[in-house]
Amino acid sequence: MNTFAVLLLSLVPLLIGKLMSEISNHITVTDSQNTSKTTTTTPTSTSTPPDTTVTPAPTVPSYSVLNGTDICLLVQMNIKLGITYFNTKGEPLMRNFYINSTRQFDIVTNGTCGIELETLMLTWWPEQSQSKDAPSWSLGLQFHKRADGHFSLDFMDLRYITNTSLFPDTNETSIHYVSRNDSQFTCPVGSYFQCMAAQSSKLTKPSSIGDVVVQPEVFVTLSDLKAEAFRSGNSPIFVGSMRECSADYVPNKVVPIVVGVALAAMIIIALITFVISSRRRQRGYQEI
Repeated sequence: MNTFAVLLLSLVPLLIGKLMSEISNHITVTDSQNTSKTTTTTPTSTSTPPDTTVTPAPTVPSYSVLNGTDICLLVQMNIKLGITYFNTKGEPLMRNFYINSTRQFDIVTNGTCGIELETLMLTWWPEQSQSKDAPSWSLGLQFHKRADGHFSLDFMDLRYITNTSLFPDTNETSIHYVSRNDSQFTCPVGSYFQCMAAQSSKLTKPSSIGDVVVQPEVFVTLSDLKAEAFRSGNSPIFVGSMRECSADYVPNKVVPIVVGVALAAMIIIALITFVISSRRRQRGYQEI
């Protein structure tokens, strides 16, 4: 066997090692995205056992709207607000609010059920509010049923208050209203929409409101989102098939890797076979 054949044979273990490494890396990444266990390294010079406590996944709040005893609208989500404002020098700053944690009192859920329109209104009091007599904040979502049998999130609005206790270094105390009027997603009625990835929507001041309440930008970020509108039944769980957002889709890289390495190995084996058979034929000719 010549040097070329030996070189080709030496590549086979390398390709197999590369395949196993890629598969191992892929499995590691997948596990890190879908589990919430805290992994620890076992000490080598002490008898203290490692901490194997499982960290519980945080509970994602769910909000429902009732039609009698039936739940017509069910939404699960974490909500983050990124609100820009001006300081006393006229410079834009941003403050983030997580309404599931930076608030006082419980969130009040309201909404409406309907044939073509269903709404969800969340009302809460930000941190440092002394009582429910203080000005509240609210976030509204509107779901429409389309003629093609799908529902969509078509409208989102936010009402909030700026003051010195919530927005440091501002001299403004005002009520602001921002909204967004376009389709965020669609989903067949009878199914539910899911998007675990954080998705941000920019809300702006409606043109009907005067310039006295102009704010640069407000971002509403929804994560761990599940939404099912125009549903029936009193079960507080999502039913039907799931429709996933494109941001959650992670293509499976294992199959292309396996196919690619297998093809490469077949090509190398074919080349080795060809080289060996050619050498044998040449030796046969020389003996004759």
